[in-house]
Amino acid sequence: MAAPPITLAAELLDVVKLIYDPAGDKGECETYEARQRARQLLETLTKDVLGPHAYTICIAESCHESAALRLVTECGVADAIGDGAKPVAEISADVGVGIRYLGIALRCVNALGYFEQVGGLGSPVFKNNEMSNILRQGHPHTLKDAVELICDDGFKSAAYFVEATRAAADPNGAHTPASNLAFGFTGSVFRRWLEPEHAWRGKRMGQAMKQLHHAANRNVITGFDWQGLASPIVDVGGGIGTLEMMLAREYPLSEFSSVLFDLQGTIANAKEAWKPLLSTTRAQVDFVAGSFLSSEPDQTGIPRYPASTAHISHPTCAARLDGRRGSHHPQERTRGDGRFPAFFRVFRRPVGWHSKISEAPSL
Repeated sequence: MAAPPITLAAELLDVVKLIYDPAGDKGECETYEARQRARQLLETLTKDVLGPHAYTICIAESCHESAALRLVTECGVADAIGDGAKPVAEISADVGVGIRYLGIALRCVNALGYFEQVGGLGSPVFKNNEMSNILRQGHPHTLKDAVELICDDGFKSAAYFVEATRAAADPNGAHTPASNLAFGFTGSVFRRWLEPEHAWRGKRMGQAMKQLHHAANRNVITGFDWQGLASPIVDVGGGIGTLEMMLAREYPLSEFSSVLFDLQGTIANAKEAWKPLLSTTRAQVDFVAGSFLSSEPDQTGIPRYPASTAHISHPTCAARLDGRRGSHHPQERTRGDGRFPAFFRVFRRPVGWHSKISEAPSL
């Protein structure tokens, strides 16, 4: 039998006190678990208090909130407002969108805690707050690219989930991912986003991964003895090398050696992203282009993993990849299902969490 709302509210109060009690003797893992429990209690309380009809409508309408968040983020509203305050009309002119729709979007996200209405409810003047500041491109912990990726690429793909599911029900039909249906292409979404006309999406995906990992996995740098590892670190499918960038910034005087292995276009983005770090730290990075999950010939002429590792100049990287040969199911190598990352509601993981993961038998 489910606990009554009053019981849940009492537990929620206890959990919040545990999180914020300055005199409390608790570790990071305990705080992390408490935050997860607080989220679960809040969701259960919301469901119980609203009831099945109102709660279901709220879930269904959440797509509108995602669309509004995308509009203010992609159009750079937080950057346009800056450190001062601006009326909607001026913001509209600055970012080049219709004042009516911008006003609707701003009121929607303001109800969720983003931005502040100067003068109270109904005021046309807005300024940034702690929530909206992370949507600014120059914020040190920005989520701008991540929000755009999720609310654009992910949102559109999710909208075709029903069609993809129905198509998959046909035993004689081909499996077509929702992302392919949404954007009208075949093959891997990662290769699609590296084509010249879509390269901006691939670059944005790389930046989004960097921002999401920083939000969720920031403690991975201190939660594992990276300096005790023998170099190099071989990162297969490493994107632009977010983990390695975090290590280089944390230990700028250490001579970390890394090998980034990913698609050719992604590696090109990685080289560009690494330029500032390579000139200010002692990190060493070997960029290797190829594909680990496909044995088909590469149109660029670069041999792709399981076909050959002879093109890989770094012997340790080739050895690591050879050691993984055959470890994936054949269908996994070529399906290119184009799933988008799901970091939904992920809190920053504590130091102890990474230690437990690193000690897991599967690793």
